[in-house]
Amino acid sequence: MKTVKCPSCGASFDENLPRCPYCGRAHYAGAEKEYREKLNVIKEDLEDLSDTPQEELTKEIRHTGKLVRNVVIATVCILLLAGGIGLWARGCEREDHASEYRWKQEHYAVLDSLYEAEKYREMSDLVGEYLLADDPVYDWKHYELACCILFEDPSYQEAVRLSDEDRAILTRYYETMSEEERAVLNNRYGTEGSK
Repeated sequence: MKTVKCPSCGASFDENLPRCPYCGRAHYAGAEKEYREKLNVIKEDLEDLSDTPQEELTKEIRHTGKLVRNVVIATVCILLLAGGIGLWARGCEREDHASEYRWKQEHYAVLDSLYEAEKYREMSDLVGEYLLADDPVYDWKHYELACCILFEDPSYQEAVRLSDEDRAILTRYYETMSEEERAVLNNRYGTEGSK
């Protein structure tokens, strides 16, 4: 092993080292030798790559192609399944809407006839039954009036204790009623608003 003397610190070290191990000063001859050795290793690796058989590359390409094909097929299947579920759900929703529409056509006609015949007590009792059965009566045109009649009835008030929130809702109902509906409520109970 041949040694050299560091011009910076004066220490002796192996000439193949790229730096002085004591002070860290660069030793250009050793650094160049290390660089060339690394370059030769890279060159040999590149030569080894060119020796890789064509069969191996073809096999890898086929494997990757199969994998991509399977992923595409799985994705298409998932999309078709999701689309089928969406169409089924939409069909069920349409059936629910159709069923609700038929219910409204039948029952709103009965409520309208009670309103026109001025049978307000029967009308409000029927609305109460529909509410208890969770039927879609909320958007009937005289719903607010029926609720106010129902809740203004002293016998109903004894059975049900209204919260402040319920009273606020009744007040809003009263405010949204037509003049005709307010007159019905005022004539029936002599009130100027919900209690």
